Amino acid sequence: MIEARPRGKKITSMGSLSGGEKALVAAAFILAVGASRRSPVHVLDVIDGDLRSPGVHRVAMAIKELSVSS
Repeated sequence: MIEARPRGKKITSMGSLSGGEKALVAAAFILAVGASRRSPVHVLDVIDGDLRSPGVHRVAMAIKELSVSS
């Protein structure tokens, strides 16, 4: 079971989150797994479908911080 605590809310299960909040939790989970198990390529398709602009920016900044240029 995954539990999340979006800023300003109580800890809730994934079922009670909005679509954008679910997308952010899923992106955070995928990026955390990617950070612990390095892979040369990660494919994220339509990750921003349910996100509003601030969420898209957060995910983009997290990906940028975790990316490694060679």
